[in-house]
Amino acid sequence: MIDLPKTIKLSGRSFTVKVGNLSDAEEEYGRSHAFHQEIILSSKLEGPQVNQVLWHEVLHMALGIAGLDSALGEENEEAVVCALEYSLWPVVEHLARTGQWPTGARVRERKNPATNPRTGKGRATKNPKLTTPPEGSQA
Repeated sequence: MIDLPKTIKLSGRSFTVKVGNLSDAEEEYGRSHAFHQEIILSSKLEGPQVNQVLWHEVLHMALGIAGLDSALGEENEEAVVCALEYSLWPVVEHLARTGQWPTGARVRERKNPATNPRTGKGRATKNPKLTTPPEGSQA
């Protein structure tokens, strides 16, 4: 098994990541317990599958923290988690491997974050790291 983080922070909470025997069911690869703040991954997992299952369980935790797990119901929640996993996992995997977005685009650092990048106009700020939204806008 590959190296795993001992804990994962999600929405300001720390979740313990463990490896263990889950059940006799062959299709159970991971389990997340929001109440116990832990994620358990099957000891049967190997290679890149470990990270993908960890990502799947993190998505379960994110929905649980947002209160959507009970709103969706167990079957619908699993469908949403699988849809997010299969659509986002290739991006996450690419970022982890290369450190850049799959499109090859790079984030440009603006000299003055209060300046509109299209027009170059904007209000001056004393501290470019700290900006506030323009008056009348909703942040």
